[in-house]
Amino acid sequence: MKVTGAVLRLAAAEVLSLFINMTFAGAGSLLIRIICLICTVMILVAVIMDFSIIAAKNDARSSGNIRYKSLVCSAVVVTIFPLLSWIILFISANNGAFNYYGIHKLLNAPFLHFYNLIEPSASVSKLGKVEIFAMLPPAFAPATVLTIVYVAAFRRFSTNIDRF
Repeated sequence: MKVTGAVLRLAAAEVLSLFINMTFAGAGSLLIRIICLICTVMILVAVIMDFSIIAAKNDARSSGNIRYKSLVCSAVVVTIFPLLSWIILFISANNGAFNYYGIHKLLNAPFLHFYNLIEPSASVSKLGKVEIFAMLPPAFAPATVLTIVYVAAFRRFSTNIDRF
């Protein structure tokens, strides 16, 4: 499993999600926002799943062992960027010296409508502690998908290695 591949796939999912979000930005309907949220999250999941399956297949062919070190490194790397963004948002909300909420939404494009459902304004001053902590779990979504799919796919490919 290549860590750079995981980062590039995460970036691709972010760009695709941002494109979808900007396409439906003018829609004021709650139903459209929820559908857009589901679509962008599924883009993230699909892109990360594809990477995980390919990596598991390659690792099963080459070594026959789960490469825990590269799996953990990839999971950490795809978590660092959203988690760092959340930490900056947390500091921004507690400090009040700068407004990072709008940037946070754009940098975490698959969950932009989720953040808009929590607080539609772009002002960090309108966020309470509960809202800020409700924005933390999406930071772990890419790593969760990557890990679960990689382990499941690796088990499948390592038991059926003769077929490939």
